[in-house]
Amino acid sequence: MNVAQAQIGTRDDAGAVDTLHRACSMAPEFIRHIPLAHSLTDDLLSRRGNLITNGLGGVAEHLGSFV
Repeated sequence: MNVAQAQIGTRDDAGAVDTLHRACSMAPEFIRHIPLAHSLTDDLLSRRGNLITNGLGGVAEHLGSFV
């Protein structure tokens, strides 16, 4: 989560999406309980662009965020 947060801070949105996607793959049940994961996903969703088609949609769905 810290890596994804740093990536968002440097506007590396694609890297942050990839990091969040990998975290979901590695620990799908655990990540749902991490508030920072929800916050970072919401931040990325607010930026939109083509992130939805590049994996963020799956992460958001897994976390229960609105796409």
